[in-house]
Amino acid sequence: MLQDEGLENVLKRHDKLARATRAGALALGLKLFPKENPSNALTAIEAPAGVDGQAIYKNLREKYGITRRRRTGQAQGKDLPHRASGLCRYL
Repeated sequence: MLQDEGLENVLKRHDKLARATRAGALALGLKLFPKENPSNALTAIEAPAGVDGQAIYKNLREKYGITRRRRTGQAQGKDLPHRASGLCRYL
């Protein structure tokens, strides 16, 4: 896929997807980590107060088949990491 698309185009696509993800989260009133110099490979969104991030992922897994690596430690249930890399179809 990288050879077909070309590195520059892949990086542009990841930038576009990451910016859209961050803009969408902010439009919903959610907070991002870090606030400055975010990565285009991963967008970490703070779960709103009173919302268990683990429960959100459980619903995504059971209802839509979307899976992710389990979080441990202090971040468990408090953030919602989203990767912009990989295959993504624009709607």
